[in-house]
Parts: sequence; C-alpha cells; structure tokens
Amino acid sequence: MNAERAATGTPESIPPAGSSRSGRDLAGPSQVETPRPATSPLRYGVGMFGTSLPINLVKGSMLYVYVELLGLDAAVYATVYAVYGVLDALDNPVFGYLSDRTRSRWGRRRPYLVTGALVLACTTIALFSVPGPVADSAVGLAVWFAVFAITTEMADSLINASYGALLPELFSHEKRRATANAVRQGAQLVALVIALALTPVLARNVLGTEGSTVGYGRLAVIFAVVAAAVILWTAFGVREDPALNAEVRPQFFRSVRQILSTPQFWTVGVVNACYGAAMALVLGGLQLYVHHTLGGTALDASILQLVVIVVAIGMLSVWAAVVRRKGAAWTWRLALPVAAVGFIPMYFATDLITGILAGLTVAVGYSGVLATNDLVIARVLDADAARHGTHRSGLFLAAFGVLGRLNALVTAGALASLTLWFGYRNGADPGPDPGQAFRVYLSLYPFALLVIGTTVSRFISLPAAPQEASETRDEGPEPEPVTR
Repeated sequence: MNAERAATGTPESIPPAGSSRSGRDLAGPSQVETPRPATSPLRYGVGMFGTSLPINLVKGSMLYVYVELLGLDAAVYATVYAVYGVLDALDNPVFGYLSDRTRSRWGRRRPYLVTGALVLACTTIALFSVPGPVADSAVGLAVWFAVFAITTEMADSLINASYGALLPELFSHEKRRATANAVRQGAQLVALVIALALTPVLARNVLGTEGSTVGYGRLAVIFAVVAAAVILWTAFGVREDPALNAEVRPQFFRSVRQILSTPQFWTVGVVNACYGAAMALVLGGLQLYVHHTLGGTALDASILQLVVIVVAIGMLSVWAAVVRRKGAAWTWRLALPVAAVGFIPMYFATDLITGILAGLTVAVGYSGVLATNDLVIARVLDADAARHGTHRSGLFLAAFGVLGRLNALVTAGALASLTLWFGYRNGADPGPDPGQAFRVYLSLYPFALLVIGTTVSRFISLPAAPQEASETRDEGPEPEPVTR
C-alpha cells in the first residue's frame, strides 16, 4: 500500500477502525508481524486522576478564591473568563493537530503528556499563590488571574488532546474500551473527591484558615506535584501502535473541512457542550451555593460534595452494566434526561440534609453521562478513521473541545446575570439575596442546558460499536452504521 492510495481513502487502504498493524505489514506479506505489547486499561485509566486533580481544583475553587476571598469584581471575572474561554477553544485544534502529526521515537502522544504535565503543575501553583502586592491591586489581580487562568487551561488542553485520543487508538473494541473508560472515570471521580469534596476543609481548616487563601496555595502545590507524577507514570506506560506512524499525516485545513462536514460533530458536540457547561456551573458555584443558599460551612461543602461523588462512583458499575446490555448509545440517551431532572431538587434545598438528598439525584445522572459520553465520542472517531484512512483523534477531539471549551462563555454569562438580576458582585458586596442567586445558578441553569442536550440527542444517528460494525446495521438518516 503506497501513500497515494492511503490518501485517497479507498477501501483497500483503510484498516479496520482500531486495528493494529506493524510497520512490517506495510513492507509486504512475507514479513512477520511483531506483536505490540498491550497497554493496561488500569495504567491508562489511572492517568485521568492526574489530569483531573489540578484542573478540578481550578474549576471548583477559582471563583471562590478570586471573587469571594480576594474581592475581584464578578463582572471583571466574567469578562476575563469569557476571553479565556475563546482563547482556550482556539488552542484546542492546534494542540490536537500537532499531536496527530507528531512522529517521534517517543510516540505521537507521549511528548505532549510529559510537557503538559510539567507546565500544568507550574501554572496551577501560580494561579493559587497570588503575591500580596498583586492581591492588593485591582488591576494587578485581574492581570494575574487572566495570565495564569489562561495558561493553566492551555496546559490542560495540551494534555487532554493527546490523552483523550489514546482511548480509541489503544482499545479497539467497545467492551475493552468501556473497561478502560470505567477505570479512568473512576479515577476522575476519586480526583473529584479530593479536589472538590475535601478541598474546602483542607484549604480552610487544615492547611489554612477561614477567609484566607493561604490554604488554597499550599493545596495547589501538593496537587500539582502529585498530578505531574501520575501523568508521567501513565505517559511512560502507554504502548502506542507504531503502525500509525506509517499513516499519511493529516492536513490541517482539509481535516478541518472534513470534520466540520461530519454531522455527528455538530450534534454530539452540542450535547457534549451542554453537559460540560452544566457541570462547569456546578463545579465553580458549589462552594458559593453551600455558603449563601444553604447557609453551610466549609465542612458542609465537603460533606455534600463527598456524598455526591461517592454515590456517583458507586453508580458507575450500574451504568457500565447497562452499557454492556443495551449499548453505549441507548444508555447515553437515557442518562442525559436523568441528569437534567436531577437538578430540579437542588432548587428546593434549604439546608445540608436537603442539599445532600438533592445531590443524590444529581449523582445518578452525572454518573450515567460519565460512563457513556466518551464511548459515544469514540464511535465517531472510529468512523472517521475508517472513512478517511488515517487516525486523527487528537484533532477531532480538539474540534469537539472547541464547542466544549466555549462553555466558559456560558459560565461567564451566568455569573454576569447574577450581578444584573440579583446584585451579586463579590463576597464583600453579595447583593440583597445571594441565596436565591446561587439557587438559580446551580439548579435552573444546569437543568436548562441538559434539557437542550437531551433534545438534541434524540435526533442523532451514531456509528455502530467497533465489533458490531460488520455484523448489523440499522436504518438511520446518516450513511454510517447506526446503533440502537
């Protein structure tokens, strides 16, 4: 097979999605294929603990630290966050494209995992370690926030463009892929327990004091070091397929045109963006919701988040069983409305007990989307690789990321609306009814976003699971095989 035939995408040039071929295969049939060591789903999946730990500290505490504690005006925060979201969306395709085109002795994805881990550690520490003179200046604080919030998110994008691309490339069949995804989502939830549930108590009672940012700075150092170590451990344990190096390197503008012409990019991408925006509101606003709406303490915030995340971890096995029985697509469409409805009780909670009961309903749906979302996206990546004869998972995921990262605009708009409608500006000037403000922020806004995602999901035709693609095909409006 020559490069010209690979570029045309003829059937002879396209390997089965997720298949493993060595460079010797390309030399001729007389060569003997050397088996490629398989990557352990555990080694790959645990990496998400490292990718999730610092970024969830950022998402869960950045708003609280900068607006509530340091006194940054909410409108300024929203403006910077909107700009940061646009820049972050733009850098995603660049990182994904570079990852797809890289050919090195270290593999395509590993160099970016290693570099990103080190940069993310440094920027996370800087973000939560604001020098005194900077904190005392309104302009200085805004500039510091903008610089390190943007660079932290860029480092996270650099890591995840490559880490996410490895899932469909390392694990070719949906059952094994589901196992790897369950491990990594479980690792992510463990990181959430630490970075979200335990952070209020650790930062405000153990490593620091109430009303101070010192504890958050110390916690950022610990999380950054641990995260970098875990990501590096995963990066050096990944066994990429050397046969992919023989594929024609994707061209940027041609690839972008092909991705944008794929119907599932827009439909699945919009659903993913709605889900991501809803969860970004929850992660960023939960400590403020507990403080202003439930009248709780740092311990209450930790208890509420801990209960919700632990239940979500427990529900992962239930949702995984449903996936094995009914398929990822069917389960995904069920989990989305369950997640939407789960936010309604959050509006009516008035104290820690009712907040926990409401949080349990959120945990059930949240766990279901976690268990299925990446499997649905992986099917789209498989179909793209089969159709065009080259694996460009990094760029495709980055294109999804453009839609997903723009949830920063939704978050910024939601926060700005609290200033406009409820008069909330910061901890020193919370307005007449901050409790109602964050009741709306944490309940009605996520509910509305997930209703939109649920509606769109009902009209999507998805490619079949890899092992089913040659066996059964149901009718659907798209040319790809369609699953239940």
